[in-house]
Amino acid sequence: MAKGKRRVREGVIFASAFIGIILLALVLDWWQEHAVIGWAIIGVIIAIFLFSLYRFPAFRGWVFKKGVSTSKKAVFTDEAPGREPIPQNLYNRVMQRADNRCQNPDCKYKGKPEVHHINRNNRDNRFWNLIALCPNCHTDAHRDKFSFSQLRNWNRMKRNPRSA
Repeated sequence: MAKGKRRVREGVIFASAFIGIILLALVLDWWQEHAVIGWAIIGVIIAIFLFSLYRFPAFRGWVFKKGVSTSKKAVFTDEAPGREPIPQNLYNRVMQRADNRCQNPDCKYKGKPEVHHINRNNRDNRFWNLIALCPNCHTDAHRDKFSFSQLRNWNRMKRNPRSA
């Protein structure tokens, strides 16, 4: 059997949601008569959860697994996983084509641009697929504010010397 993410069938999700709603209704009905006991139970559950976070590193790791792995990637790696590094000579050619400026013709940013993959494939380091964008335009490109064809057209434009 191939390893990978296990898929949950829709029926299981529906049944779980249905049972959860029924249990919630029962708890809320019980809660109306026993509110003080209910709040005491919730307080004990929260105290146990917080104590477990403090005392057991394995539990803490399980609870914060996603956040820890994401933060480790952000802090300890300088490349996204699966990304082919851009060779220095190719990077220099991209910056030379862009005159070391953002290739968005409407952008007035004067700082150092970043290299963006037009087709969003980080392994595709072909010259036509790389464009120099300032950090703001780069973020906008990842948020789909610029279309694929728009980025390609900016990449094909001849650069006019900008007035400084």
